[in-house]
Amino acid sequence: MLTTGSRTDYAPGQYVSIGVVPGSSASDDHVVVVWYDETNRCLWYTYTTSDPNGRAGQTDYSGWSEPVQVFTGNMENAGEYCQLAVDAKGGIHIAAYDPINLDLVYAHLDNYSAVGNIETCVVDSNGVVGSNLTIDVALDASGFAIPRIGYYATSCIRPKLAYLVDTSSHNPDGSKDDAVTGAWECTVVPTPSVIEMQSNQYNKMNVGIWKDANGFVKASVHNENTFTKNNKTDYGASSYGQVWGNGTANAVLGYAVKNGTGDTIEVAQMK
Repeated sequence: MLTTGSRTDYAPGQYVSIGVVPGSSASDDHVVVVWYDETNRCLWYTYTTSDPNGRAGQTDYSGWSEPVQVFTGNMENAGEYCQLAVDAKGGIHIAAYDPINLDLVYAHLDNYSAVGNIETCVVDSNGVVGSNLTIDVALDASGFAIPRIGYYATSCIRPKLAYLVDTSSHNPDGSKDDAVTGAWECTVVPTPSVIEMQSNQYNKMNVGIWKDANGFVKASVHNENTFTKNNKTDYGASSYGQVWGNGTANAVLGYAVKNGTGDTIEVAQMK
């Protein structure tokens, strides 16, 4: 299937993120996509309008909605490092970096087709922030979807975590005129480690939140005996790692750090 390129009106780019909104059956699922158009320097959003099976090799974007620009106005060039998440109620959450204003920005859609009402805001504008990001979403006790965003702050060379605090709307600005509003909590991870950024696009500040089967946030597991695990006796392809939480419902961040002559994964979680 084709959504960008010379046979469409939209150019491709290196930043893309995909999600799925489940339907009553697999054929009713909707694929949602955001990508950064590096020619026009903007972020596009589109979704499937029919079952994509059987459309391999397609050379136009029939079966997809007309792409819509996510960020406009003074955020019109935002979209680098874009990441998309779908919450348990079908809401769409998009986080991205604005390379002109050097900010972390966010967009929300009530559902996959609500392209006429894309809600956007600036999350963090404190210095140069917002690259190498990831996003995860969980419902709070009232059923409101709370996004968590892990991202890199070039200004202080540290990972940061942002999450929505003001639930009066989906898109309150976390920063106005470079002043913090308190609508989003934006926290620097106080690690003494040197963050590994050699592969700049790919070393992400990974964020994850513990959720139950219905998408509601729950406390993290902090006792390894809760899980049954099979010990591995060799390294190679069968090796794996496990990460435990501290028992709170706070998000966990994972990122690469330099460790002597090599690299390792460091994790962080608020108490």
